[in-house]
Amino acid sequence: MNENNMMFKQSVFFDENHELNDTGILLYVDALRLKRENELPDILVEHVANSENDLKRIYEYYEFVKDDDISELTPHPFFDKSSQSNTPIKALGNGQILKIAAAILLLLGVAYIVSIMSGDNPDTPSGISNKAMDADKFPLPPITTETVEDSGIAVNNNNQEQKKVVPQKKLPAFEEVFSQTELQAMHMPYIDRLIERSGNNRSESLQVLYPLVDTEILDQKLSFRWKNPIQDSLYLEVFTKDTEATDRKIYKIAPKDSIFVLSSLLKPFLYYWELKKKQDSGRKTLVSRGRFLIQKRKRRKK
Repeated sequence: MNENNMMFKQSVFFDENHELNDTGILLYVDALRLKRENELPDILVEHVANSENDLKRIYEYYEFVKDDDISELTPHPFFDKSSQSNTPIKALGNGQILKIAAAILLLLGVAYIVSIMSGDNPDTPSGISNKAMDADKFPLPPITTETVEDSGIAVNNNNQEQKKVVPQKKLPAFEEVFSQTELQAMHMPYIDRLIERSGNNRSESLQVLYPLVDTEILDQKLSFRWKNPIQDSLYLEVFTKDTEATDRKIYKIAPKDSIFVLSSLLKPFLYYWELKKKQDSGRKTLVSRGRFLIQKRKRRKK
C-alpha cells in the first residue's frame, strides 16, 4: 500500500468506506462559513472534488447553518492553531453530531413537503437544496445579443464619389436570451464554487481551449478542444442541474486525442462538464471541469 493510500485510510476525515465522516463534513462547512477553503488539507479538498455525493452532503449542511453567527467558530480549533498540517482535529462531540443529524432530517422533511405541494412540477435532483446557495456570489456575465455587421465605404473609380455600403447581417440573432432568473435556476452552486476556484484546468499538462467557462454557443452540436493531450484515455461527462448522477452522458476519448465532437445535439440550457481519466485502480480522477450555455435560437419566419 502506497503512502497516499495509507494517509487516506488513517485520516480522521473518512470512514472505513473512504467517505467523509461527520468530522470531515463539519470541517469543510466551517471553511465555507469562514471563507478559508484554501487552508483545508489537500487530501480533503481532492476527495471532495471527486465525490459528488459528499459534495452534496456538505452543501446540504451548509444551507442549514450558513446564517448562524460565525463568532462561534473563532478561535477555530483547526484553522487558528499554530501547527495545522500534522495535528489531526478532534472528533465531533455528541452535540455536533446531533446538530448534523437534525439538519439532514429537516432537509428531508422540507423536501418531502415541497414535493407534495408542487404536484406535477419536476422533482428537484436528489441531494440539492431547492434554495439557491449564495446566488450573489456567482454573478453571470451579461449576455450580448449584438448582431455582427459589415460596414464600409465603396469608392467609384470614375468620379471618386463615395457610396455607403448597406450593412448586412451575418448570423441570425438569438431568439431571446435567457433571463437572469432562468439562468440562476439552471446553476449548480456547489460546482460553480469549484469552477471559480480552479477555472477550466486542474491538470498541469492538459489545457482546455474550448469551451471556456461560460462560453455562449449558438450551435447545438459542439466540439471540445485542448492542447498537450495526455497518454491515457479520457472520459467526458456532460450534465445539467436536472441530471441525476447515474444518468450523466459519458463519452470515452482515445489517448492522445486533442479534439472531441459530441455525437448528440444539446437543447438550449446551461451545461456542466467534467473531463476525467481512469487510474489503474479503476477510480476516475478529475482533469478539468467547466460550464457552457447553449443559447436559444431565432425562429425562422414562415
